[in-house]
Amino acid sequence: MERVDLPGSARMVLVDNVVPLDPEPQLFEAMLEGWARQQRVRYLKKETIDRRLALVRRMSRFSGQYPWQWTASEIEAFIDDLRSGSHPIKVSTARGHLGRGLDPGCWTPETLGS
Repeated sequence: MERVDLPGSARMVLVDNVVPLDPEPQLFEAMLEGWARQQRVRYLKKETIDRRLALVRRMSRFSGQYPWQWTASEIEAFIDDLRSGSHPIKVSTARGHLGRGLDPGCWTPETLGS
């Protein structure tokens, strides 16, 4: 089966024929860069893209996992933490987060370009 480079896929950001010593952090950054490119070509504002990237990075730090490892349980724990802190987020904000990169289905092999 022939590989196709999907617009914004991580493979389009990574260097061919280079095997990193610790590939996951580089794949994560390449994946985020590809996702940012997808958003830029849809004419989203830089501030919007930056907020979305920050949200995904924050979730990754919270869970100690990369997006392709997330399950619904990790995302629920993250949203619950955001809703129960000293400055709890609103329900509408939590729902919005789920549509902005905090869906495990967003980070499929197709998204990663593998």
